[in-house]
Amino acid sequence: EALYQCAPFIGYPRTLNAIAVLNEVFEAREIKLPLENQVDFEDELRYEKGLEIQMPIYGTEIKERYSYLPNQMAEALPRFLTEWGFGDFYARKALDIQTRELLVLCILTALNATTQIKAHSLGNIKVGNALEVQYAALIHCLPYLGFPCIFNALNAIRTRDE
Repeated sequence: EALYQCAPFIGYPRTLNAIAVLNEVFEAREIKLPLENQVDFEDELRYEKGLEIQMPIYGTEIKERYSYLPNQMAEALPRFLTEWGFGDFYARKALDIQTRELLVLCILTALNATTQIKAHSLGNIKVGNALEVQYAALIHCLPYLGFPCIFNALNAIRTRDE
């Protein structure tokens, strides 16, 4: 599930490559595939289900931030985020919202995406992950990501409200 959550942030090609390796490991260990379906709603409800999750945490931030785009693009981009990022991934049953948000913070740290780290740090607070939990997660990432990524993330969180 952690690999699936990477898709909106690193794209499908890299995510699918990682899943292919994971599937080989599962097969070698005789873990039955496919795994249980983690979605309990129809595709037509992706937007609505995504919006239920997105609004309390992030509101209309993306819609407002990218309102300068031409009409169709200004409408499409936030809808894609809601349907894809939240409807297709956040709505999956395998991880609770606190774990999912903390995982996203770590993914963004690996990408050195400081602007998004600020937003997702606040999102973590809104779902119940205190700053101490966020800091601990980032420090656990240190051996895998190195000091520059961790320091950039910590600084982004510290200056989040500036």
